[in-house]
Amino acid sequence: MSSNEIIINSSGKSAWKDAAPSQDAAKKQKSNYLGLWIFLLGLFVIELVFYTWCRVQCTRLGYEMVKDDEIHQKLSSLKNSMVVELARLKSPDRISEIARQQLKLEPPSRDQMVVLP
Repeated sequence: MSSNEIIINSSGKSAWKDAAPSQDAAKKQKSNYLGLWIFLLGLFVIELVFYTWCRVQCTRLGYEMVKDDEIHQKLSSLKNSMVVELARLKSPDRISEIARQQLKLEPPSRDQMVVLP
């Protein structure tokens, strides 16, 4: 049972005061703790989601880096092949062969050459 008290104001009126404010204060304190726990739990969940997102992004970027490295290696190999092909196409032997066979050119005779002093 709760005990009731009579309080007399400065104006001379009496009022009943319930002894339960300590229970109200305890309930309010519990609700404050409950709010704090809910806030902390929410914060933890947000942190967990953010951590998971970071790990997923890290893994995705790792896969992208491997894929880009493979592309880089293929392009480097293709570049080396193109350098070799260019050297083959620029070779003097090949150019003189094309000049003789396709263009029907011949080396100049002695009387076609002019020696400059």
